[in-house]
Amino acid sequence: MLLRVLAIFAAFCAFADGVSAGPTLDGKTPACQQFSETRLCGDPVSELPAQVLSEVRDIAGLCKEVGGRPLTGPVIGHGRLAGGPAFWTVDGATLECEGAWSLFSNAHGWDSVIFVSLPDGQVKRFTVVGFGLTTAPAASPTRLWAAVAGVNCGQRDARSTAETIGCERELVWRADAQQLDFAPLSQARFKPAFEEAWAQSASKPDGFPDPRPAAQSPAAPVTRVYTKIDDVRANRHDLCKVVQRSGTRDNPVLEERCPPGPDGWTVSLFSADAREFVRFGRQAGAGKTVSEALEGAFADPNSVIEWRLRDGKPFAAIHRYFLDDRQLLTVHSLQPDKTSCVAAVVNVRRGQDANEQAVSIADRLGLNYRCSRDSFVVD
Repeated sequence: MLLRVLAIFAAFCAFADGVSAGPTLDGKTPACQQFSETRLCGDPVSELPAQVLSEVRDIAGLCKEVGGRPLTGPVIGHGRLAGGPAFWTVDGATLECEGAWSLFSNAHGWDSVIFVSLPDGQVKRFTVVGFGLTTAPAASPTRLWAAVAGVNCGQRDARSTAETIGCERELVWRADAQQLDFAPLSQARFKPAFEEAWAQSASKPDGFPDPRPAAQSPAAPVTRVYTKIDDVRANRHDLCKVVQRSGTRDNPVLEERCPPGPDGWTVSLFSADAREFVRFGRQAGAGKTVSEALEGAFADPNSVIEWRLRDGKPFAAIHRYFLDDRQLLTVHSLQPDKTSCVAAVVNVRRGQDANEQAVSIADRLGLNYRCSRDSFVVD
């Protein structure tokens, strides 16, 4: 129930003609102007930075890569932070991607990208994982707030998603370090529903403290990164290079090295006997291989891989496979020794959001999953 309250934090601009932008925190509605397929809400500008336009194109392109169809969005915000620099925000969750609605958003939050213009003319990119960005008030300089939850609101480990507490944290510009940081937790905005939750849990030994009197250092949020490999379904082979070849001329066995993932994780594409699968790092000595998880089925891997990271370190990868009559998502646990195994498989079913299910499983298993110890999950 508390997560539903978080929806009021994410004040989004609407894209359809004749629909006004969402309100700022002070209840005002910023003016919007049209830029091709998207809309900018906030201070008017004559043109958008190339980096912002590239981000918009990448978001729409990723929607298409996973078989979706971009309808409208994403929305762009603009203003000027205290201290002088202009900023632009791109909220991926405001892209309507038909066929993959939760690609950029789910119950655990989504990526909001902020571009800040530096004095030397460069534009620096920042990412905040939460439930959207808002501005307050609609004046200059602009105060920028992020809706976040859980540890970023000072809460200890929640026992379930429903118990997660949300708040709004202001983002402040540190000119000396050219960095965006959260303002102290004591300055966070908490909604009445959360105030009541604190009162109810304050006496519990395993409850969460009221974080306002003393700021705590929040744990790093989970972020995501996307990388690409060859599109084998479209017979496009320009990213992965053959590093080992065996078998026969009629039945070759190939190992290809693809562009690496974050933190140097190797990505290998294997093909043999009309079967293709991807491995991350080295195969863990225990735990499911991709072939075992797919039960030996003929399958084609998708060209897009999602990596789940905490504090810049990948702990899971999510990959889609296309079988003859169905699709499924494999959730790979990335071990500290740069080995991996398949921790879970999510079957794609009509009426269910497999992407969100895979993300939920990956984040729940997190850094604690061990290929040699923990069970294989089928959803």
